[in-house]
Formats: sequence, structure tokens, C-alpha cells
Amino acid sequence: MTLEELARQPIFTGSIVICALVITYAVVRCLSAVTTGTIRTIANASISPIELESIELAGNFHEDLEQLILWVVSIEKLSAELPGPFDDHSWIRLLELIDTLEIIRKELNAKLQESNFTIALPLSRYLTGQKTTPPEVTLPNGKQIHSVSHWQDTSHSLILRMLSRIEDSLTYGTGGNPQEVSDSFRKNLANIKEEVLQAGD
Repeated sequence: MTLEELARQPIFTGSIVICALVITYAVVRCLSAVTTGTIRTIANASISPIELESIELAGNFHEDLEQLILWVVSIEKLSAELPGPFDDHSWIRLLELIDTLEIIRKELNAKLQESNFTIALPLSRYLTGQKTTPPEVTLPNGKQIHSVSHWQDTSHSLILRMLSRIEDSLTYGTGGNPQEVSDSFRKNLANIKEEVLQAGD
């Protein structure tokens, strides 16, 4: 079985998402600790603008990535009733994007904990779309920082493509399930699409 075939398996997808959620929880806890420590520092001494901006933008990035992961988890659950659309390359691209963003999030969090705001600030600006030039950051596992350029727009487009694929599969009966999908499936699909479209406005 090739890596691409493995990536298409629901169990693999579920594992990726679960791992992402675990990492997310750990990172948010760490960021919370950093933020708490920062508040204590402010109480005792003045904090520089570069530190404040780094922490604020990092928080925005964490929130945006959290939302993306929640959508992906919700969409992945639909594969239990309609597995066909998840063979689409856009789904694999979406998982790969999240994997890279998680690695970058870990790197950003490390720089914040080290109070290395010289790197944390430009990285935070890049991840929140305030800066288009990628910062000089070396990532593990051969990942490239420029691969997440405009990641919000990219992920939004990929999610809408997936939702469109799922809707087409329902219309034309090509979803890999000869049975009628449940009412909860259709309701969840509609809710996810509404949330994504509202977020894109």
C-alpha cells in the first residue's frame, strides 16, 4: 500500500486528526502558560511592544488553526457514511497542510517560551497574513515555511472543494455507499458548509 493509499484510509485520517487535536491541546496549554507568565511580567515591569505583538498574533494564529482542525474533524466524520469523496487529492492536501502548520505551531511556541521575539514576531506576522515574505525559519522533517503561504485561503478553498465533492456524491450516487445517508449526515454537512461560508465573508 502506497503512502497516498494509506492516507485515504479513514483510520489513518482519524489518527492524523486525533494527533493534531492532542498537539493542539498541549500547545494551547503552553501558550496559556506563556500568556500567564507575560501578564505577571507586566505586573512587575514594562513589556516591549514587540513582545506584546508577538503574543497577540500567535494567539490569533492558534485560534485560526483550531477552527480549521475542528472543521476537518467534522468533515472526516462524514466519511463513515460516504467514503468516496475522501479519495480526492484535495483531502490529502488538506491533511498535509495541517501537518505542516502543526510543526510550525510547535516551532512558534518554542520561540515564545524562549522569549525569542526576533523570530517569533516575523513568524507570527507571516502566519496571520500581515507579512507576505516568509521569515528565515528552519523546520524539521524537510518542511518548508513557504508551503503555508496564505494558508487560510488555501485551506478554505480545499474545504469548500471537499464539501462540493460530498454534495456531488450525494446528487449522483457516487459516494461509495449504496444506502441513503442519514438525516444527521445531511444536517451536519449543511452546518459545516454554513460555518465555512460565514467565515469566508
